[in-house]
Amino acid sequence: MNYKKQYVKLIRNAQNNNLPTLPIDGINKKIYTEKHHIFPKSIFGKNNLIVKLTPKEHFVAHHLLWKYYQKKYGNDDNKTMRMRYAFWSMNHGSKYNFRINLKIYEKLRKDFIDSITGPNHPLFGKYRTEEVRKQISEKHLGKHSGEKNHMFGKKGLNSPNFGKKRIEHSKFMSENNPSKLASVKQKRRQARLGTHLSEETKNKLSKSKIGKYAGKNHPRYKGKLQRIDKKTGEIKEYADTAEAIKDGFEATSISACSNGRRKTHKGFYWRYYNG
Repeated sequence: MNYKKQYVKLIRNAQNNNLPTLPIDGINKKIYTEKHHIFPKSIFGKNNLIVKLTPKEHFVAHHLLWKYYQKKYGNDDNKTMRMRYAFWSMNHGSKYNFRINLKIYEKLRKDFIDSITGPNHPLFGKYRTEEVRKQISEKHLGKHSGEKNHMFGKKGLNSPNFGKKRIEHSKFMSENNPSKLASVKQKRRQARLGTHLSEETKNKLSKSKIGKYAGKNHPRYKGKLQRIDKKTGEIKEYADTAEAIKDGFEATSISACSNGRRKTHKGFYWRYYNG
């Protein structure tokens, strides 16, 4: 079946046909319709290419989109997963009143489970020790309960979202999106493309930064590193973590010990000090 052809045909029919009105309680009312993005936002981004469809047409449109991307890119492709999730969501939310039939549900559910099972799962092959699990549990214990919860006592009129429409919240999130700030930095870099600094300017910049961030002048300088034997208490000093790495130790484990997230690393205590 040519899913793309059927989808285009459905959209064009909806664009060309004016929906009739139905007499309800003696008043002519238009048939209920739903807005549908012809080019899905999750794939093509924000766009104004919108068409009004009946609930049945809307259902068929999302079904065709899912089947089209599945046939073209495969079941595990990112675009297919987005269309499958969109079709799944529209049939399991409170916004829509119709349900999928048994065969479609079975197929949709099976493909969804396959996409998050085994190697496809983001945490596949990753394990946490009992010690790490216990630390995570203790860290979050009572963290968001009672008065510590940021929404404690904020109900009804006291709620910060009282009287606000969802669209206002979405606008706020879009304006304060970190990715949007990152795109601004990217535009600044692109503006500098093609510009070249002279050798004299390069030398001046280089000399101005020599020693500026070295050793104790670095904003992240923690001090010298001490390795303390767990059994004997013998202390050995390192100028920095790089020296300890040369002796076969791991930087992440040393950092965890110094921050109190871990007790020892290879039988030694670790700490930084300004000496």
